[in-house]
Amino acid sequence: MKILVIGLGSVGSRHLSNLISLGYKDIILYRTQKSVMKDINKFSSLPAYHDINDALAQKPDVAIIANPTSLHVEVALKCAKAGCNLFIEKPVSHNLVHLQELHSLVKKKGLITFIGCQFRFHPHLQTIKYWVKNKALGRVIYASARWAEYLPDWHPWEDYRKGYSALKRLGGGVILTLIHPIDYMYWLFGGVSRVTCIHDRLPGLKTDVENIAEITLGFNNKVIGHVHVDYFQKPRVHDLLIVAEKRRIYWNCHEGILISESRNGKKYIRRNPRGFERNGMFISELKHFLYCIKKRKQTLIPLKEGIEVLRIALEAAEKGK
Repeated sequence: MKILVIGLGSVGSRHLSNLISLGYKDIILYRTQKSVMKDINKFSSLPAYHDINDALAQKPDVAIIANPTSLHVEVALKCAKAGCNLFIEKPVSHNLVHLQELHSLVKKKGLITFIGCQFRFHPHLQTIKYWVKNKALGRVIYASARWAEYLPDWHPWEDYRKGYSALKRLGGGVILTLIHPIDYMYWLFGGVSRVTCIHDRLPGLKTDVENIAEITLGFNNKVIGHVHVDYFQKPRVHDLLIVAEKRRIYWNCHEGILISESRNGKKYIRRNPRGFERNGMFISELKHFLYCIKKRKQTLIPLKEGIEVLRIALEAAEKGK
């Protein structure tokens, strides 16, 4: 299996390192040589191409698309036309342009697709998914997720103002960049029929995109959801509260705990499994994607779902203006 990795920024370099650690050797690169990653030279022995057509002429079976968000669809279409199975980093794009074309092409060619939302592979969120699916919580009433981190601290090796998260032309903004809570709430509770939002570009960060947002989601099954995201908070916050008929669930990502509390106040606390680390989610999603290619079965997060989650996020961004 020949794998083409597109983009060697933070997440592209992570995927590449993980592929190598999993024993994959037939790897080629498409890069613009604009990466500011300090250890990028460790990949210098791999064949690298600076024209996507030259890279595709090597007939890769798989394309891992990890360039800036606004460039995803352009290269994804070329890769799909060349017959590549597609791993596209979240979000799928910064708008819906050409996504139906991409979806039709993928379907016509029978390609396996996956959208890189690694939190669906977090063991605690998978536990919550099991509880929701098997109605162990009773009817879910309300869910609230928060993800907030101080943007200048994300990538200390680069000027945050030049990164895609801070620039509209690259598909940045807090709603798309921190799309994970929208994704895993969609995964947990299903389709969304109503979206409201307030967002703003507050002073203090030199970005040309929204840096704080409050989003309300009305799910088809009557669950009411809330998502808060911002680029300001220190220390960082990432948690999820679920209120249901039988239990209240609280997950704190950074503290590594999952609390299930009954109506009489009895609590059960689970901590991250021994040996758990953040990169394990990225490895798990890669393993899952590559396994699905070998078995020719659809992935946990196919392109169709990625487009729907993007639609929800874009509706929030539009209504928050």
